[in-house]
Amino acid sequence: MNRSRIRVYCFFAVALPLGILSCGGNVAYLHKGPEVAITTITIDNCLANPDTAQVKIGDTLTWTVDQTDTHTYSINFPKNKPIASATVPTGQGQPVTGDFACKYFGWLNANSCVYSYNLIQVGVQTCRDPGIHMVN
Repeated sequence: MNRSRIRVYCFFAVALPLGILSCGGNVAYLHKGPEVAITTITIDNCLANPDTAQVKIGDTLTWTVDQTDTHTYSINFPKNKPIASATVPTGQGQPVTGDFACKYFGWLNANSCVYSYNLIQVGVQTCRDPGIHMVN
C-alpha cells in the first residue's frame, strides 16, 4: 500500500469521528445557570432546581416535585439521552449511563456530555428547558 493511501485512511479515521461529534444535538446547548453537582433535581412551579445538574456517569438521577407544587411532571429527552429511557416520571431514580458520543468522545468535546431535556407539566405545558452535564 502506498503512503498516500495510508494518509487518506488516517485522515478519515480522525475526521469521521470529529464530524460525527460536531453534528450532535447537544453541541449548542445554552447554560442558563451555574452547574450544580447533584443527583436529585427538584421541580417547583415548572422550574427545575438546579437548572443545569452535573451528574457523574454511574450515579442515579432522580427528579422530585416540591411539596407545595400539586402538578404532575414528566421528563423527556428529545435528542440524545444520558439515561436508558427517553421519557421518565418523577420520583423514580434513573441510572446515568450516557450515550455513545459522551462515553467515547466526551474527552474530545465536553458538549457531547451535555443533555437538554423537556420538563413537561402533564396536561398543561412544556416548561423551559433545563439540562444535565455528565462528567466522569
